[in-house]
Order: sequence, then C-alpha cells, then structure tokens
Amino acid sequence: MKRRKAKAQRKDEIIRLRVTGEQKRTLMQAAEASGLEASAWLRSLGLREAKRATGRKEIVDNETILKDAGFEYLPRRMLWISRYKRMGFSGEAISDHDEAWVQERLDETVAQGEFWFWFSGDIPKSFPEDSFSVLAEIGLSELQPKAPIWRLHVGG
Repeated sequence: MKRRKAKAQRKDEIIRLRVTGEQKRTLMQAAEASGLEASAWLRSLGLREAKRATGRKEIVDNETILKDAGFEYLPRRMLWISRYKRMGFSGEAISDHDEAWVQERLDETVAQGEFWFWFSGDIPKSFPEDSFSVLAEIGLSELQPKAPIWRLHVGG
C-alpha cells in the first residue's frame, strides 16, 4: 500500500507545458539520463532558474539541499548517498517529498553502525540485498542497512 504524504508535503499543483513531440523526447531523455523522473527534473531546473533570475536565495530544491549537505548522486543506483551522514535517499523519495521533509530527515541522527536508506512509499522488495551491495560499492560494507519507514508521517 502506497503511503499518503501529509498535505503540506504533497506536490499536487500542476503546471502544463506545451512542447513538440521532439522537445518532449529530448526532455524525457535528459531527465532519464539524470536519473530523475521528468517532473522532478523539470522542477529542479525551474527552481534553479527561478532562483537565478529573481535572486531569491530562499528558493531551493531537494537536489540543492542534498548537494549542499555533501551528498553525491549515484545514477546507476538512482540514489543520493552521504558517507559522512551514513544516509541515502532514493530518487523517488526526493521527487515525492518537499524540502521540509528532506531537511527533517537530514536532521535525524543515524544510529551507530547503521546506514539509513529513505524511500517513498513501500520499501523495494530488493531491500536489503541491494543495499549491501551499495554499501560495499561506497566502502561502508561494515554498516547495517536500515529503512526507517516507521519515522515517515502517514496520514493526509
């Protein structure tokens, strides 16, 4: 069952964009190459440009928050990872949640010996097997992977 986000965290406003078929294919390919869904990719581009054009420093997106916190993106895994914070976010979690949710997760303290993976909705069936290989890939195979979904707000 897919969990519903709190009303303040849902992204339910829609902006329609008129493009040609070729432009749509180009945008979809670029989003896919970045490892993000088209909506998340276009939103991050738009917010980045809005910040640049208006000079408003308070305009941020989840990618910027994670980059500023020292996270790196692993495109093959579609994960944002921080060795220092011992935390990872799926691309879907970053796409689905607002900036406040991401900041709240970043403010959490990961238990000693653990590495937390944040997902949106249900935990993937491949967890924790895939997480062990991710941890080995980033040189943290001694850590225990956890997916603390019980900490997510459920409701609406």
